Amino acid sequence: MIGHVVMFKFHKRSSSEDREHALFLLRRMPEVVPSIKEWQIGQQYVYSEKRWDIVEIATFDNEEELDLFQSSSMHKELTTHMKKISDWHAVDFTY
Repeated sequence: MIGHVVMFKFHKRSSSEDREHALFLLRRMPEVVPSIKEWQIGQQYVYSEKRWDIVEIATFDNEEELDLFQSSSMHKELTTHMKKISDWHAVDFTY
């Protein structure tokens, strides 16, 4: 199994519309990318400068399924959008 975790921090200048569109894309991802086994999106509910705004937690059966996800047009669209409005850190791990 492959775990994939990404934490996003919105830029202060990002608009509420851009943030909502990011959440829309993230929540829609499993409908569009069949290689995703499990998918969770969490939004920070206590504001703090030090905390991240969104977390994406995904599970894939293997590295090939993760590669399919990362090469999908939906992932490319999301990455393009998120580059404009956020910073992020990601980790991929086996378990």
